[in-house]
Amino acid sequence: MSEYSPMAHGALCSECSLNRQTPVPPIGPLDPDLVIIGECPGVNEVRRGQPFVGPAGRQLDEILKAAGIRRDRCLITNSILCLEAQTKILLPNRKTKTVEWLVVNKYSGDVLSVAEDGKLVARRVIGWHKSALAGRKLFKLTSEYAKANCQGLVGPILTEDHLVLTQNGLVAVAKLDPHIKIATGQPMIADGPAMSVLAGTLLGDAHLTRIGSSFRIGHTEANSDYVMLKTRALQGLIPHARRVTYAVSSGIKPQIHVSTTASLWIRQLRDKWYPNGKKRVPRDLHLDALSVAVWFLDDGCTVFPKRRSPRAEIATNGFMLEDVIFLREILRRDVGIESHLLHSHGWRLKINVLDTLKLMELVAPYTPPSMQYKLPMEYQDRFDENLYPVGEAFTCWDFPVVSEFKSEHQRSHVYCIDVEDTHNFVTVNGVVHNCLPTTPGAPRLKEHDRKTYLAYLRKMNAARKKQAKLEKKEYVPLPSPWDCCVTRLHGELWRAEATARARGDPNGVVIVPVGNFALKSVTGHEGIMKWRGSPIPIDLEHGKSFDLRPKALPIVR
Repeated sequence: MSEYSPMAHGALCSECSLNRQTPVPPIGPLDPDLVIIGECPGVNEVRRGQPFVGPAGRQLDEILKAAGIRRDRCLITNSILCLEAQTKILLPNRKTKTVEWLVVNKYSGDVLSVAEDGKLVARRVIGWHKSALAGRKLFKLTSEYAKANCQGLVGPILTEDHLVLTQNGLVAVAKLDPHIKIATGQPMIADGPAMSVLAGTLLGDAHLTRIGSSFRIGHTEANSDYVMLKTRALQGLIPHARRVTYAVSSGIKPQIHVSTTASLWIRQLRDKWYPNGKKRVPRDLHLDALSVAVWFLDDGCTVFPKRRSPRAEIATNGFMLEDVIFLREILRRDVGIESHLLHSHGWRLKINVLDTLKLMELVAPYTPPSMQYKLPMEYQDRFDENLYPVGEAFTCWDFPVVSEFKSEHQRSHVYCIDVEDTHNFVTVNGVVHNCLPTTPGAPRLKEHDRKTYLAYLRKMNAARKKQAKLEKKEYVPLPSPWDCCVTRLHGELWRAEATARARGDPNGVVIVPVGNFALKSVTGHEGIMKWRGSPIPIDLEHGKSFDLRPKALPIVR
């Protein structure tokens, strides 16, 4: 395996920006039943010289076991055999740039930062630094609820002396206490109106996704004003609204769906509301007028019998009986409204006449025009839009997970930036401090970043373009690692297919790309591969698995 040469299999390593790297060769039999294509090797793969041996490999093993497929009958390879990681800095629009890119390009725009009160704010970059690693150790900083990828839990790579924002102030990453939370820079909402809207909606129509870690709600298009009020209150979680349509017996039913950006805090919240996979009511929940109003508008109704006073009900079908009993208790404890349990197509809380009037007084100011049909006439037109203020984003906190970082391709230089006013910036999972001045001759505190092939390619092509312009020559960009590796990859696929056909399988071999990049590697060059049906992608990052039964995806030439 150590003698494997990608160039002997069609790769253009001599033209690739990563030709200094150690490739991770494919592994598997010459006559596979299944070909699995990853995107690129991670740290564990480079260290051990085999593809899919890290956290993603363990997930792949589970998927293959569930599908009844032996791993030793699979040819496992990658779209690109070499790749380095990078430390990413968040911009105010939640997009990311590597710290090296910020330094090399002297970026003077805003990055995401954390104010003294914990609020996520935009602040300007005012300094750029590059210095030698100078023998310092490197540490990977992540946290318990951090998102995972093929290289493990996501987080920045820091020098041992770099300061990290914790609940006890700034602490060097090498000295972090695992029992004291760090600021992650992931958005959350603080107690107040936004949290009341969140709690009321979770008691009602909303759910927290297991895959993707987002908060989602859906309402009919007729209630768009109500949806927009919720969206405004939850602005700190970066919600996105979209219009969808459903075909029903009466025709087309338009709806508005809102989902928030994936967040570490949502993962924490889900463990609280879905402790065993089923929605439960947290026992530390407290209700106020806004949360009760949102809950009633989501799942409540008012019955208007003839010649009798109206009575309100709140559906609680999605909760267990003990949760419904707890909701009845906190409804009385927190807002003084009495109710009793009624079982009719599931449990619900039925409210008597006097307490219904009290509930109407409570919810009327929070009820927008499209939802006022739930109120008696005398309580309509009391809506106050200002009771739904725009929500703000605060940093989420989590327990740190720190490990020493070692790599065969460790860089000799590190990078850092200075940020105006707040003197900190948000990485993909952690808030770190500016570079600080030290004693003469001592290395400055620097953010570590390993150059990725894309960053390297952009830099080199920019220099080539400038040089070509000065010399009045034609600009010829360097080929990307993908371009250099695709011939090698397609050669492996055709060999696997030819072997399958030679043993009597007329449909060839089943190809399974893992992730969108691998999918593009297979289908990106028209004319090289023609497909009958569609590829079967596996999304290891979000835990999705697909049908991997043999012959599920034959390819033909």
